[in-house]
Amino acid sequence: MSVVLAPDGPLAIAHLPKVVRTEAGEALPPLHVAYRREGPRGAPVVLVMGGISAGRHAADHAPSDTRGWWREIVRPHGPIDTQRLDVLTVDPVGGFGASSGPASQSPWPNPRLTTRDHARICRLWLDALEIHEPILVVGASFGGMVGLALAEEAPHVVAHLVAISAPDRPHPRSVGWRAVQRALVSWGVETGHPRRGLALARALAMTTYRGAEELEARFGSCVAPAEPAATSSIEAYLRARGDAFARRAEPTAYLALSEALDRHSVDPTRIRVPVTLVGTPSDALVPYASLERLADAVSGPVRLLELESPRGHDAFLTEPERLGALLRQVLAVPPSSSPLPRDPHAER
Repeated sequence: MSVVLAPDGPLAIAHLPKVVRTEAGEALPPLHVAYRREGPRGAPVVLVMGGISAGRHAADHAPSDTRGWWREIVRPHGPIDTQRLDVLTVDPVGGFGASSGPASQSPWPNPRLTTRDHARICRLWLDALEIHEPILVVGASFGGMVGLALAEEAPHVVAHLVAISAPDRPHPRSVGWRAVQRALVSWGVETGHPRRGLALARALAMTTYRGAEELEARFGSCVAPAEPAATSSIEAYLRARGDAFARRAEPTAYLALSEALDRHSVDPTRIRVPVTLVGTPSDALVPYASLERLADAVSGPVRLLELESPRGHDAFLTEPERLGALLRQVLAVPPSSSPLPRDPHAER
């Protein structure tokens, strides 16, 4: 392990000693993993992972003024309490952060990574940190899928998994949406407009992340204006979100992480560790019915909790109070001493 100075403060780096070979049989170059660790050593360890655009900055960090993507959840006295828990957050390998990948390592071989590959890298990284006891894993979206793969492949690593908006396999509609998004990114690269391609892909993605009810409440009927140069309110919103993402993203990383989502597949019957699933009925990207099927198929103790929200897939980011209440409920009872009830339709 090493610590280097970065624009956002000290950066912890773990160098993985073993050669990682992917599910596709590709040998990766020597890997380093960028991470943050906060909270008392010796406390219960919690690994927190988010969506493909999230990373090690889940909590706010002073004095750099870095805003955390889950700042209301991961904080002192928060649902994931950094004064009571030893909290680990990480930049996914091959992604947008400081771990090995196109954003930090040249040349990068652009391997065909899967969520199992990301789970395998997590195991090696935890070994490098000399964390050998089973830990709590809290993952949302992409992070939840990696958590499911970790629970299946390495049950000795996971004491309890909380997987939010994360299925055992992607829905065909979601795969189709992401295929169009990647086509836009590839078009941008091929025509010399990579940022434009990223912006368009992100704008399209935002329409899949948000719920229909929320979009209607925010933008009304949204009839397109008659003036040729005018834009509707939702068009302006999507353009702004796309442009903001394109300023910090990297096309190769976007393509790799998006493809990893499409390659995600776990066998729920092989998951025997305690699992809490959290889903949102308004989520078009991960239909609630797919989580009900997953809960029915998991072999170990499992429960499915409903996060009621009109905000779709992004509810895990936009409903901190409701999600925080669920997480406090889940984390209040150590799963090792009190197994979770097998109740896929538990109360909200």
